[in-house]
Amino acid sequence: MSGQVGVFSTASEYDQLSGTATYARFSSRWLDNILGANAWGASFIIGDGSVFPRCPHHQVANLVGSLDGTSPVLKGAAVEGPNGTGAP
Repeated sequence: MSGQVGVFSTASEYDQLSGTATYARFSSRWLDNILGANAWGASFIIGDGSVFPRCPHHQVANLVGSLDGTSPVLKGAAVEGPNGTGAP
């Protein structure tokens, strides 16, 4: 995920600083991918949209959070993407 966010933010910032739209198309596609327009149809941001990761590999979330996507969840956390064959 950090790579996707890095590409999105660098491309977006370059266009803003240079006053161009050189990377606008790429930036938009990366952001769309992060927010759910991807092969899994899932957001990579926990709590964003209706399909998002339900059980992140996160020590605190797994100890005090939910393991099935119900409250409490680690809202706003970013994941790299699905890592199994089931739902994210």
